[in-house]
Amino acid sequence: AGSTEGEDNGPIPRHIAVIMDGNRRFGRREHGSSISGHRAGGEKLRDFLKWSVELGVEYLTVFAFSTENWKRDPQEVDGMMQLFLTEVPRLGKLTAALNVKVKFLSSDASPLSEDVAACLAKLEKETEACTGLQLNVCLSYGGRGDIVMACRKVAEEVASGTLALEDIDEQCLGQRLLTGDIPDPDILVRTSGERRLSNFLMYQLAYCEMFFLQKHWPEVEREDLLEIVASYGRRHRRFG
Repeated sequence: AGSTEGEDNGPIPRHIAVIMDGNRRFGRREHGSSISGHRAGGEKLRDFLKWSVELGVEYLTVFAFSTENWKRDPQEVDGMMQLFLTEVPRLGKLTAALNVKVKFLSSDASPLSEDVAACLAKLEKETEACTGLQLNVCLSYGGRGDIVMACRKVAEEVASGTLALEDIDEQCLGQRLLTGDIPDPDILVRTSGERRLSNFLMYQLAYCEMFFLQKHWPEVEREDLLEIVASYGRRHRRFG
């Protein structure tokens, strides 16, 4: 992981990871409906994406739906899946305008319906040639599951003779994660006052700088991101 220089010569993180927490609580408080909070969260993601592009961030990885989220109330889960079918095309309009490449990362895609999976694949295809910021949307994702998938790939390669046992190291495993072709996050942002990783990018976040906001995700403003980036620039990162 590394940084690029911003307009004020302060370091800009190359890769920002976000746990977009508090949508349900925001929706229930403001509108008496959790699904309205998730809709507001989708709108905020589009705002945050624009701000990140303006700053010169290269990679933005967001936690949209975890493998554990499937255990929630079936009515809410179905509502969220229906919301993805409307929010993903809206996201697509913005990414096209911003030259943003979109990838959906799933450690277990099997629970996704055919229409949702097709919707995600369509946006990935439409943006695969984009050369600007890369947006990774973790959907039906779990960090431990990601690591298990990578271990299986390593085991299969060793069994087939294409990978030697002595060549297995941290880099080898990291390259087989769902984020294996991009640098690890420099920054993790979590909203809603929670201070835990919740099985998000468990391998990749080893040396990131963590920032926790008390406000819910739909309440985040551009100034919050600017303040985080400025604070990141003042921190002395230690890889150890």
